Amino acid sequence: MVEINNLGIILIVIVVAISAILFFLFFIEKRINKKIKNVGHLKNKLYIEKLSKLNPNNADQTLKKINKIAKIFFKEAFKTKNLTEYGELKDFFIKKNNKKASEFCDIMNKTLYSQKIINKKLNSKLVNLLAEIIESNPILSKQEKKDLDKKSQKKGLKESIPFLRKIKITRITKKKANNKQNNSKD
Repeated sequence: MVEINNLGIILIVIVVAISAILFFLFFIEKRINKKIKNVGHLKNKLYIEKLSKLNPNNADQTLKKINKIAKIFFKEAFKTKNLTEYGELKDFFIKKNNKKASEFCDIMNKTLYSQKIINKKLNSKLVNLLAEIIESNPILSKQEKKDLDKKSQKKGLKESIPFLRKIKITRITKKKANNKQNNSKD
């Protein structure tokens, strides 16, 4: 028969062992979740990697590759399947208030459709600008989009009411200010 003193020690050892296992599993779960989040932005890293492999010595070929990378990225990140010309893309990005992307499209439009001489400096400017666009616009997976939509819907409900109050208060104070100005003129 097991003595009561030994039973307490056995229980303590079992509790410590289970706690250590749970801690270890929690740590592994955190690492896996972190890796999963990094995989979501793997597509962006691939585009950056393609840009970094471009050969600046062959200016015409580099411009063609920049053009190809940019159009594929825009289709994937911004869902611009029907927009194939840089003029259309520029208008699209102006509506989206994406200044860097609209600037990139403007430069590409002028470069591709004019008799402008293509050089290393222009290509490096385009590569840097496209790299900034790619880094600031991550391609989200379907699950990440759903999660983001849920968060924005919850946030939208909470923030919409104070926003409307601000509008009403602003209108009321403007009306009062206009009434005071009209009364002082009389």
